[in-house]
Amino acid sequence: MATSTYLLGMFVEKAVLGGTAWLIGGTATFAGALLQRWQSGNLRSYAAWLAAGAAAVLLFIVVPWSTVWPASFDFIWKAAGH
Repeated sequence: MATSTYLLGMFVEKAVLGGTAWLIGGTATFAGALLQRWQSGNLRSYAAWLAAGAAAVLLFIVVPWSTVWPASFDFIWKAAGH
């Protein structure tokens, strides 16, 4: 009973579960502190970034990359084993 209490109560609950919760909370706090710098409050800036991202995704989907990718780069692709 004492071994079970020590193993589950002290080790699993405090070290594993508590450590995991602390790590997730710390990661979210750190990411929020980094991303806070990007917030300007300027809606035109947000709209411009949204439009640029949508254009990039659309370009990636629409353009046939076999015509854009030069044939001279094929040796790199083959050297990588693809």
